[in-house]
Amino acid sequence: MDGRKRTAAALLAAALVLLTGCAARPAQTDAPDARTQAAEEASQSQTWTFPAETDDPDAYDPALPQERTQTQPQTEQMPDAAAAFAALTTDAPTTDAPTTAAPKTTTPTTAAPTTAAPTTAAPTTAAPKTTAPTTAAPTTAAPTTAAPTTAATTTAKPAPATAQTILNSAPLNPQKTNDAELDDAVQRVFERIFTPGMTTYDKVVACYNYIINNTEYGGSYMTVTQDDLTAYQQEQDMWIVLFSKRLLENGKGVCDDYSALFLVMTRAIGLDCYYTHGCTTNTKGETKGHVWDTITVGGVDYIFDPQVEDKQSANGIKYTFFCQPYDSSIAKIYSGYDLAADKAAYNAFRQ
Repeated sequence: MDGRKRTAAALLAAALVLLTGCAARPAQTDAPDARTQAAEEASQSQTWTFPAETDDPDAYDPALPQERTQTQPQTEQMPDAAAAFAALTTDAPTTDAPTTAAPKTTTPTTAAPTTAAPTTAAPTTAAPKTTAPTTAAPTTAAPTTAAPTTAATTTAKPAPATAQTILNSAPLNPQKTNDAELDDAVQRVFERIFTPGMTTYDKVVACYNYIINNTEYGGSYMTVTQDDLTAYQQEQDMWIVLFSKRLLENGKGVCDDYSALFLVMTRAIGLDCYYTHGCTTNTKGETKGHVWDTITVGGVDYIFDPQVEDKQSANGIKYTFFCQPYDSSIAKIYSGYDLAADKAAYNAFRQ
């Protein structure tokens, strides 16, 4: 029930209390009865609380996710008992016309159907993405003219010169001994050992082989006349001619003879060959006097020793002492020589 109904009931109950109290109450004195005063004070001080109701029973739906706002209860002050009693004892009782609350005809809010105008979406005829062919501007790459990488010319160290290279590079200046007999004999040997097209190297090898293959190591006597001693301006030239003849005649000789004939033959080819005096150390560690040949090519001196080669060629010529520079390991067995003096001693067989 609503708040007005409750208020009327409360007023009626209060009036009944007051009537009951008057019937049983003794004659009133000036001093108010303590119980009556307490009742009046209690009735005046009593407060009535009524929970607030909502007009719309559907306003709160526990299923809805919302918080119900609690309305603060309203406190109404009761009217005093005298006024209530006077109201009840009047001839025309004020019967409150029942406030027949017009039923709350909750007019259903028939929401006007929102006939949504069909949003006939204008067909977005998407313009075909005519991807404009991105004709890339031809990137004419600037020709990267690479700076010419001038490769550092690594000058390769020349391979060690060979006897063939050395001898074939030598300038030639043929010389004869001015001894008709010896020069004729050497020419006949050349005719036997030389062939057309031979290089200087080939000819020198042929001369080296001829002496080793046709000479036996050993001493022999020879006759030296006064004419022989006075035939040449330089005595050494004379001995070279005499030793060469002896070897060719006898087929036997020592280091002096081997070296003398090799000098005469290579001088006839045109090489600068010198008769060299000094010492060698043999396999026993003994140092003895010795003679060998030195050929100079391009300012470099090379050792040629057919006699020592002959002693070590029992199983064939190995050319161990053929065209060896003086700074080679082979040259270590040679000592006590004076190349400058030996070169000066050669006088080109002047008579």
